Amino acid sequence: MKKAILQLSLLASALFLVSPFSVAAESAAATMAEILVNLNHFPSDADKDRLADIMESDETSDAEVDIAMAISHIAHQAKDEDKDMLNEIIADESVPAELRDVAAAVLRVNHKVSDEDMAKLKMIASSS
Repeated sequence: MKKAILQLSLLASALFLVSPFSVAAESAAATMAEILVNLNHFPSDADKDRLADIMESDETSDAEVDIAMAISHIAHQAKDEDKDMLNEIIADESVPAELRDVAAAVLRVNHKVSDEDMAKLKMIASSS
């Protein structure tokens, strides 16, 4: 019985240590899509922290950094200074389709994402 309890304790400890890494492994696109799904006029402080993590990661592409920055700037809608950059990402076929979809959703935010964008974002958020 003591051996079983010890094994369970070790397993629980291992899972606790591994779980932050599985969250960190979530793709930037999935994280940004999830933030947009829950967006209500602007990103929360917790969302801004998650976006900052994306922007500061060495594994993040330039397009991901730009989209994360544009999301962090949202106040009811995308900022004018981010719209040209978002349009460039959308037009760049070398950028993965899911990132272009996220960029397009950011561009069309009007207090929240559209129903059409919501369906795509939910799929992207669940794909990680």
